[in-house]
Amino acid sequence: MNRFFPLFAILLPMTFASALAAQETDWAAIMAETAWDWHPGDLVFRNGLNAFDDTLRQAQGAEWASVGIMRASSGSPRVVYADEVEGVTEVMVEQFLDGLDEGDYAVYRIEALDPNRTGKQMEQGPIAKFALRKAYEAPFDPWMQLGNGRYYNAELPYRAALAAGVDLGPLVPLRKIAARSDAVKALLLQDWRANPACQPESGITTKAACWDAIADGAVITTDGIRNSAAVTRIFPN
Repeated sequence: MNRFFPLFAILLPMTFASALAAQETDWAAIMAETAWDWHPGDLVFRNGLNAFDDTLRQAQGAEWASVGIMRASSGSPRVVYADEVEGVTEVMVEQFLDGLDEGDYAVYRIEALDPNRTGKQMEQGPIAKFALRKAYEAPFDPWMQLGNGRYYNAELPYRAALAAGVDLGPLVPLRKIAARSDAVKALLLQDWRANPACQPESGITTKAACWDAIADGAVITTDGIRNSAAVTRIFPN
């Protein structure tokens, strides 16, 4: 038994040293996943993610169509966002940014709600917590109605910030967005019979009547969030 002790004595410190090195390497890798010093709750804007979002962006002449929320995980950071098929879901940050150059996305931070103000890199903060605990796996909202248990893309960070006391508005009426593009109106009415605001018991039996019922509904847009005084652009800077 004793003849194995020297080998054990050599391997044991090597094992601990390897484990420690692996931990340090993993941390460095996590922090190298982004081109900016990312914090949980950062808002990442991009185009080409959802056809629904891209149609709205084109109608508004907006810079960005979709927005996701950064959150910490045990591996690479993840991005939570509202997908038009899967609803509120998440992917690794490298998947969210796959195929994009540094000029193809932008990152903004809600400074008042930044969890890193205390220097705790992996503290989720209220924005990421809302996305994970309140909204995760909720269905996509093709009718863009605030507070109906569904989420469209810009609504997710807007509702998360509002729950923490920060307004990322202003809101704009659907009518104003649709006035610039027939494609937006068609998009919002493509499943109008399923729209909770356009049910027969409400006296609505036509597509035109449904539009009249929803056109003045207020919505949040990616441009509204990006131009909010509550956010600061972090990348590119």
